[in-house]
Amino acid sequence: MNRKMLLGIPFLFLVSCSSGTGPEEITSSTAVFSIDIPSELMGFIVSIEAVITAADIDTIRENLSISGDTLATGTIDNIPVGRARLFTLNAYKSGYVMSHTGSTLADALTDTVHVLITLEPIVTTAVITGIIEVSHDYWQTRAPMQTGRSQVATGVINGRLYVAGGYNGSNNLSTMESYDPVSNIWSTEASMPTPRARAFGGVINGKLYVAGGWDGSYLNVLEEFDPANNAWTTKTPMPTSRRDAGAAVIDGLLYVIGGYLGTTRLDTVEVYNPATDSWSIRTSMPTPRHSPVTGIHAGKIYVGGGHKPDTGSTNILEVYNPGSDSWTTLAIMSRPRYGASGGVIDGLFYIAGGYFPYNRLNVMEVYDPATDAWTTITSMPTAREYAGSEVIDGKLFVVGGYDGTSYLGLLEVYIP
Repeated sequence: MNRKMLLGIPFLFLVSCSSGTGPEEITSSTAVFSIDIPSELMGFIVSIEAVITAADIDTIRENLSISGDTLATGTIDNIPVGRARLFTLNAYKSGYVMSHTGSTLADALTDTVHVLITLEPIVTTAVITGIIEVSHDYWQTRAPMQTGRSQVATGVINGRLYVAGGYNGSNNLSTMESYDPVSNIWSTEASMPTPRARAFGGVINGKLYVAGGWDGSYLNVLEEFDPANNAWTTKTPMPTSRRDAGAAVIDGLLYVIGGYLGTTRLDTVEVYNPATDSWSIRTSMPTPRHSPVTGIHAGKIYVGGGHKPDTGSTNILEVYNPGSDSWTTLAIMSRPRYGASGGVIDGLFYIAGGYFPYNRLNVMEVYDPATDAWTTITSMPTAREYAGSEVIDGKLFVVGGYDGTSYLGLLEVYIP
């Protein structure tokens, strides 16, 4: 992957110290220096540099602490004069899990990182120059859902991730939970009126719409969740009952694409308008399929992968233009799959996980519309199928799913 700009900040950079006076010298045997993590770096891994400037050091003992809680302790011997020492940790907001070289501490309570340097055996001088690097293309693990499940419907409202319904290995669920990325805490919301798995949905004007699914039969039900009053309302049902469709929202309309009904993989495209509480029909998708991944870029809907009648798992990518009501076929993925997760970040379409007989996948690919090409990048830590996924603040959140043994509450987040 090419290096990116983060809110106008280069991939490699130097920020000033919190005191605003530049690098701070440490001239006692034990000293604490604080660095305020800029808000635009929250959720990224950053590196802090300490440079030893005296020649009479044999051993440095390092401690990274947050609000007095030690993250990690290690001994480094014989550091040459002027050699930079990097301390790498996660720059999380309040409540996130922080880590240093594999060690973890839950529930960090501050956005300020206190770097404690102990110099032995004598008093000497060190310089901390601040944050010098931001890491990219990696995964984080966050707090899990309370209810392990797959085949969920998801949406994002005011920065919160909502997860509705699903299957837990025994029952189709009406359970609704929401996740706050800032506090790393899950909350229970009002249950859906219709317990179901394999539903799909999207957010319009601050409300989550969940359509179709499976409760032992194929459903066309449409229900609307309003977080303002934590309540559900039943709306006009879809014309076509189905499960495992793709869904996307553009210009205040919910597009439902493909899906499965009986023994038929569908190419049907139906569009819901909440302003009129009515459905309309659009041009069918070229390739009938269920369980694809959808993403939105430049006013178009990208539909990748899925399961089609003749070959099963497919690597086909097609894009729908609502303005012209037309479809275009694009470059195929390297790995056929269905029941995968994904989303669009900075104009790139990411797809992770899914199922390809007879394996659950953790492979991740990214599609660039500018070049019509796919690139394989860092795999998801946990191979799984039918997880929910949404993009929040430029990060891909993948929640739940099935790993072949368990129905998961797991939440993993990709940092591009």
